[in-house]
Amino acid sequence: MIIFQVVLALGMLTMSLLLFMMVRQIGLLSRRIRHTKSSKRQPSLEIGSRSPHLAFESYDRSGPIRVPVTGEGESFLLFASFSCTLCRPVLEQVAELPAAMRDRMVLMMLDTSIADRFAGEIAGWKLGGFRIVEAYSMATDFRIEHAPVIFVIDEQGEVRAVEAIFGFDELREFLGMRAVRRPAPTAESGSRS
Repeated sequence: MIIFQVVLALGMLTMSLLLFMMVRQIGLLSRRIRHTKSSKRQPSLEIGSRSPHLAFESYDRSGPIRVPVTGEGESFLLFASFSCTLCRPVLEQVAELPAAMRDRMVLMMLDTSIADRFAGEIAGWKLGGFRIVEAYSMATDFRIEHAPVIFVIDEQGEVRAVEAIFGFDELREFLGMRAVRRPAPTAESGSRS
């Protein structure tokens, strides 16, 4: 009987500790994430307005990054942070995007000194093939209210879409709706192959 009471008391203590940890984590998140009326509220940079920046310095100073990044089609600026609980799963899987999307994307990292972050677990995220910008100082210019968030910039440098992202599947779906639509090959270009 005493063993049963000890096991029951330990079980209750464990459940209480678990409940305390969950409540504490929710409290910490509520201090980090700005409360909004809608969970899908978009940043206030207006669609059709000119992008505040069209040229960026790569985080590793390897050269300038210009928008549009491929010379044709829309470019995607994905604002995220290594320390953001919503961003981390997206960043861990972003290398799984099709090459056509990765080639048009710039990772706009909201962390400072991101070169120091490419050690340990982050090294395994396969972000080396991406264009990466230390964008902490640009958050105000782009009016970032949520992270991760993706901006679609057209060839003229105008903002075509802004979408708050809540998971990798949502990012993949959003990019899929904006798939590259290449012109059909002409008879002349088809005969050169």
